[in-house]
Amino acid sequence: MTTPLDSWPSLGRLVRLADEVGAIQVWLFGSAQTSPSPRDLDVLVIYADEQVPGKLRSSTVFELLDPPIDLIALMPDEAEELSFLATVPATLLFSTLDGDCCSVNTAIAK
Repeated sequence: MTTPLDSWPSLGRLVRLADEVGAIQVWLFGSAQTSPSPRDLDVLVIYADEQVPGKLRSSTVFELLDPPIDLIALMPDEAEELSFLATVPATLLFSTLDGDCCSVNTAIAK
């Protein structure tokens, strides 16, 4: 079975970088969930350290990758308040929390 990380090497680089800078979770959502050739890769990074988004954005120009990565960064309380993962189909790519990498968010998966 091919995972999103196999399909898009730039996504794998982002996940490794997110791990290095201290992100808590990385989720893939949007058209990449259903299209083998999405226009962009929508990625949610959940973080606790306020420096994580800046470190991620300063290391790579995600918009220039192929396909470009549209990065959204939220703190855990923001993600919960917005109910983002409860309303958007998403695939977990990385987590420092309990759970399997590359699993589908079963709460909303069809």
